[in-house]
Order: sequence, then structure tokens, then C-alpha cells
Amino acid sequence: MSDPVLRLRIDLAPAEEIWEEGGGFPFRGPILRAPLAEYLENHARRARTAPSVDLTIRSGDAPLDAEAQAQFVRNYRSFFGVKFDGAELERAVNRREGLQSLYVGVATSLVALAFVAFVDVGLGFHTFAIYFVLLVLVWVLMWDSIEKLIFDSMFLRMRARALAKLRDAQVTFGR
Repeated sequence: MSDPVLRLRIDLAPAEEIWEEGGGFPFRGPILRAPLAEYLENHARRARTAPSVDLTIRSGDAPLDAEAQAQFVRNYRSFFGVKFDGAELERAVNRREGLQSLYVGVATSLVALAFVAFVDVGLGFHTFAIYFVLLVLVWVLMWDSIEKLIFDSMFLRMRARALAKLRDAQVTFGR
């Protein structure tokens, strides 16, 4: 059974206080101020089993008219849409780097295995040192790919899901 919908409420003085101008590429239009964007993203990530987000904006004494509300929602969806696209791009890059790292790690492992199997120079200190260096090298190269393909990808996927929920959130305005 999934958690109920994540409900967030933001109490504002004027609604314009949450937007910054000049977000620059890839953002189109104003962007949310960093503390608020981080607050919303962290709440969405914490409630990861919630199927959706409902966001209520309370604008204090001066409620927004219909056009201002529509513009707010457009800016909000655009902001989190761009953040979601960035998270998906980061996932793709992470996957590609992880696979490349895996190829290098496997190739190095095979070279190290061939060296150990075909080059037997006795069990002296130098042989032990060479084996130890090869073991550490293989471990480091394989760990990088495991970290990228398993651990990093899990957290990147959770972030992308949270951003998608925020992008698709039901935004309502109240007093």
C-alpha cells in the first residue's frame, strides 16, 4: 500500500518573492529560489512512496488573479521540468560512465589474471608486491563501475522520480 499524497503548503507574502530572474540556459524564464527548490525536492524525496504531490500556495493578503496563477503554474512546471530533464541526463551519463568503467575493469582483470597465470616468478617479495598492486588496481577499477551502476544510479533514479512528482504536482492557490 502506498503512502497518501504528499501535501505541501507554502505561505508567502508576495508570490514574486519565490522567483529569481535570469536563470539562464537551460531554464526558460524565472527560476525558484534555491532554498525553496531544495525544500520542495527534499520533501518529495523523503516521501518517495507517495504517488503524487499536492502543492498549496497561500499568498497572504493579496491573492493572485487567474492570469498570475496560470503564469505561476507555467513557471513552476517549466522549472521542475528542466530539473527533471537534467536528472535524466545525469542518469544517462552515469550509466555510460559506469559501463565504460566496467569495460576497463574487466579488461584489466583479464590482463592481471593472464599475468598471474602465465608469469610465475616464484613467491618472492617482488612477486607478492606485484600481485598485491594488481589486486588493488582491479578492485579500484571494478568498484568504480559497481558504484556508478548500482549505488549512484539508485539515488539518481530516486531524485528523478521526486522531480517528476514535483513537475506534475497539483498546484492550488488559497488564502
